[in-house]
Amino acid sequence: MRQQLDQLLALPSTVVIQVVPGSLGANAGLGGAINLAATDDGPELLCSDALVDDQVTNNPVLVRKASATFNRVRGDALNVRESRTRLTEAMDRWQT
Repeated sequence: MRQQLDQLLALPSTVVIQVVPGSLGANAGLGGAINLAATDDGPELLCSDALVDDQVTNNPVLVRKASATFNRVRGDALNVRESRTRLTEAMDRWQT
């Protein structure tokens, strides 16, 4: 676990990692991964992981729901600096 945390902390600053504290309990993100993709010249896409076959859609209603869920989770998360501190503390605990 320590090596995995070290690898996360070594990622470039263009990768944003935010920790959602477990002390908050259940949150909107527990329903599964939220995979959104966008380009300058196309509609935003949502990829939903499924047991047998992943589904990709550009349905605006579904994309908006997924985006709203992502934003709720992100709103509960620690900021980037606090998240890095939490990861470093966890890494130190795994050292022993």
